[in-house]
Amino acid sequence: MQRAQKYGQIEKRILRNKFLQERNAMANDSVFEKSNQIVSILFEQQIWQIANHIHCYKSKGREVITEDIINRAEQEGKQVWYPGEYSSSNWPKTDLAIVPGVLFDNKGNRIGRGGGWYDKLLSSIVSYSIGLAYDYQIVEDISTEEHDVAVDMIITESRVI
Repeated sequence: MQRAQKYGQIEKRILRNKFLQERNAMANDSVFEKSNQIVSILFEQQIWQIANHIHCYKSKGREVITEDIINRAEQEGKQVWYPGEYSSSNWPKTDLAIVPGVLFDNKGNRIGRGGGWYDKLLSSIVSYSIGLAYDYQIVEDISTEEHDVAVDMIITESRVI
């Protein structure tokens, strides 16, 4: 059991590094274009329209850009929370979490930034979660560990999973 867990962690680290390199190689105009497509699809989702309390990551580097999501949420009078704003014992109730990831599979499993922060958030106070990703970040299967929490939906520039 211990050996399998270690191999899973090594596999995740290798995959994370590979996909981070690929994402970091994206051209700025591609990031903006694909992010705009993803955000447009998000705004069409019923869960977006009914959610009043949203947790949203602030995009870094070449992640799907969340600035328009945050701005629109605030314009629509939604309460928006960000990573690190509250301690894990003090998280406010959340209707919808917009979650980053380095890669996802078709079942909603994800490999994130590596700290386990979103697994804790998703397991405790989130009603519904959406991962934002580029098409190439979707793989067939990701091995999971006991603490991993899948997202409910994934939105890419060309599909909703």
